[in-house]
Amino acid sequence: MEDQAQEPLGEPAPWFLISPPQAVKGAIQRERLIGLVDAAAAHERVTIVAAPSGYGKTVLLAEWARQHSATTAWLTLTHHDQGNERLVLAGVLSALHRLTTLAESDPGSLSIAPDSAARSLIGRIAELVESAEGPVSIVIDDAHFSGASFVENITVLSRLTDGKLRFVLCGKPELALWFSGPIAAQETHVLSSGDLAFTVDEALSGLAGDEQTGVNEAVADLIRATGGWPIAVHLHRLTHSIPPAPGESDRLLADYIARTVLKRL
Repeated sequence: MEDQAQEPLGEPAPWFLISPPQAVKGAIQRERLIGLVDAAAAHERVTIVAAPSGYGKTVLLAEWARQHSATTAWLTLTHHDQGNERLVLAGVLSALHRLTTLAESDPGSLSIAPDSAARSLIGRIAELVESAEGPVSIVIDDAHFSGASFVENITVLSRLTDGKLRFVLCGKPELALWFSGPIAAQETHVLSSGDLAFTVDEALSGLAGDEQTGVNEAVADLIRATGGWPIAVHLHRLTHSIPPAPGESDRLLADYIARTVLKRL
């Protein structure tokens, strides 16, 4: 415990971890899902977007955060934060300080002492949120790195701020299991792979102006074959716009599964 207390936390989280990623060029606009996140975040203290790799979770929430940039902070966790509540809380504090609605008069006033206890950081977060005129949200990407025990900190912060601080958590399907109690009590909303899967209309929206005959039937077949898995649909569209060599999209998808999906299991 003594070694853990001496971990350096003297600097705020770096900007690239507390800024939403840039928009993906050519990404299909998913207003249906933006609306679902809007509705959930407006009424629930915790919204969970949990699905395997390739479902566009980060792309979706980055777009949502950009649309609500005045009141929505962003934090990306990495394996360096694995199960370390002080590092995660320090990241939350750094992210919230970037909001113009919460920024203190002196931008350089954010300092996190190396010996800051989790309880102290929670108090500072609650105090900062209290200064906001209305609710604020924080998106935590790859939230599974926080560890299941961090659920208690989220619960405490929600109570201390009387729901003024709202969490949108993004990560692996296990996130939903950590919140089984609040989900059962209908206090937490979950968007899963079934919600994130492409519909035929969404896939067709990215093919506007395509004059190929039978495109509607082809897209419908693609959605049925892939279950609407966004990365599979994206790779198919990408390679078939060249047109590709026979089987090229299948090879790209197999490589993605091997390098990204299976590696993370």
